[in-house]
Amino acid sequence: MECTLLRPPPQPPASSIRQLACLALVVSIGCLFAWAPQATADFDFEVYDGSFDVLPNFGALTPIATGTSTTIDVSVTSQTETFALVFTIQIDVPTTGDYEFYTNSDDGSVLYIDGAVVVDNDGLHAPVSVANLTTLSAGQHLLRV
Repeated sequence: MECTLLRPPPQPPASSIRQLACLALVVSIGCLFAWAPQATADFDFEVYDGSFDVLPNFGALTPIATGTSTTIDVSVTSQTETFALVFTIQIDVPTTGDYEFYTNSDDGSVLYIDGAVVVDNDGLHAPVSVANLTTLSAGQHLLRV
């Protein structure tokens, strides 16, 4: 699956009930789409071998591979079954505001911002989307999927 960085959607009129900032992240079958002005992404990734019903405590595990990637994609590993991936990146939030994040995953995914769970889509399941709105301050934040 190929991932593409897209430009932000047009801003809603000032009279809209809720103004959403122009950063949204989507994880779909190991793929991240980011809408942010002039966005570029270099994700750090780690690959873990194992069979997991829920996401493990990755801090207690040793990755079998590490690297960087311009997208979140399972192609960073030759593993085809029983593995987990962790992607991290510093994101620059241009303005303080409400940001919507969601994941669509077949089996588990959890999206963290600065170590706090923002989207919990963990467990064994068919493809399902889970979304959450969170307030972020302007500046740098650590995103981990």
